[in-house]
Amino acid sequence: MNSVNEKYEALIMSYLDGQCTSEEALELLSWVAESEENRLYFKALKEQNEVWSLTDFAMPEDLDVEAALDSVNA
Repeated sequence: MNSVNEKYEALIMSYLDGQCTSEEALELLSWVAESEENRLYFKALKEQNEVWSLTDFAMPEDLDVEAALDSVNA
């Protein structure tokens, strides 16, 4: 991934989480409007974020990963 996409990926995630400033939101929305490629990139990350939010997946804090792997590999 190039540095431009990395910058805007971080900005998109911040925007979707409601954590970006109004200036950052304006920059992002201007970037999205610049091209179809930018719009599609934004849309893909937004859809991915929506899917992940539906899973409501959280790793239990007391999960013993080593023991779980041992039982799977046994």
